[in-house]
Amino acid sequence: MTGSGWLTQGVCLAFCWLKAPNSCRGVRLRRFRNRMEVEGVWEGSIPEGQAAGEVLTEGFLRLGGDESCLVAVAVPDAGFSFVDLRLPPLPREPLTRALSLELRRQSPLNPERLAWGYRRLPGARTPQGVPVRLVFCQTEEWQRLMDELTAFRPGFDVILPPALALDPLLSDRTWPCWRNGSAYFRLPDGTGGRRLLTTAPESTVLFGAGARPLELPGLTLPPALAARPAAEQALFAPAVIAGLYALSPALGQDAKTWLPVPEDLRFRRNLAARRLGLALGAYAAAGLTLWAAVAAVRNQRQIHVLNNEIAQLERNARGKNADRGRYEFVQKFLAECREAGVDRPGLPLYLAELTRQIGDGAWVQTLAWRNGGRMIELDLTMTDANADVLAAIRESPYLTDVVSLRKKVEASGGASLRLQMQARAPKSRPAVAAGLAPSRGTAP
Repeated sequence: MTGSGWLTQGVCLAFCWLKAPNSCRGVRLRRFRNRMEVEGVWEGSIPEGQAAGEVLTEGFLRLGGDESCLVAVAVPDAGFSFVDLRLPPLPREPLTRALSLELRRQSPLNPERLAWGYRRLPGARTPQGVPVRLVFCQTEEWQRLMDELTAFRPGFDVILPPALALDPLLSDRTWPCWRNGSAYFRLPDGTGGRRLLTTAPESTVLFGAGARPLELPGLTLPPALAARPAAEQALFAPAVIAGLYALSPALGQDAKTWLPVPEDLRFRRNLAARRLGLALGAYAAAGLTLWAAVAAVRNQRQIHVLNNEIAQLERNARGKNADRGRYEFVQKFLAECREAGVDRPGLPLYLAELTRQIGDGAWVQTLAWRNGGRMIELDLTMTDANADVLAAIRESPYLTDVVSLRKKVEASGGASLRLQMQARAPKSRPAVAAGLAPSRGTAP
């Protein structure tokens, strides 16, 4: 199956909500190692005054849904706009900022009035960049769709328009869509994206239309569905696409870039996992806090014991000419303990200082805190390969012996850099709170 990347096994209940006629379709898809099978189908009409989510709940039960199933729903393409772009290979946060600016060019509406997301497509990198699909609609339209689906009790893993799921899925098929009563065709452009045409060439292989609208290598249909007329089969195509997408690796890869499922519509297994994760995180934070408190108390007790011993030695020295060698050893040991264990600043100070020195043009990818907090190793990504980050960090009063271990210049003009430096303990702690230091050359 072209561009599928199927893994081992899994089951998905995939639904679609159709506007004409106002009805729903659903399929139960099972994934095997190298093929997919439609195990069951369902359809239901939406009576006037009833929400789509209520009808979909019936479909979930009819198809044998339970907590082990993924649940996906395809909403109509008509309310969404799709733009395939070529952009530099940026990390996720800079790419999101770049696409928010692109929205102003693609839509007359203020981006604050748009619900939008994107997918990184698997096409090859070209001089123009890598393929990215930007999808958006009016916030009111997205909220209206969510209101229609709120009555669906089990919850969803993903809600999406079918055209978003294309590529690598159906990368050799053309997808028909309709807007304002007119037909359009999204043809593969050969570079990972799609072209929108009003007519399809005769050699075009369609999915969702034609004499065999659900024919796909590696996809097995039940006899009851395969025997239906082509026009009826085509109504199940959006649900099949949603199911194929949900059972592919793309679902996890796009989780942070596509519109999230609202909290009250998420599958309850997801809510339980999230709550468990929060509980484990709180438990870990409490454990670290307790460990730090115990370590601090232990240090203070050791210092207190040493102070008492020094006081006793001083009394002995004044009265009995005590052993000066032992007295000097204890005083030296106490000074080393104070320098190494009590007044040494922690990691937050140096993180704040690095943030202030490197500015907005670079990002810390990894950071290693070695040799008891005396040595720092970090990997940086820079948007400008000519930026002198070493000189900027060397200006810091808290970082010394800054050396470059590796530098790699990217084709995009950026660079990745590995640095090593020594952490210098200041004589007095800075007034700026850790993590809130302003960037160099910019306002806080």
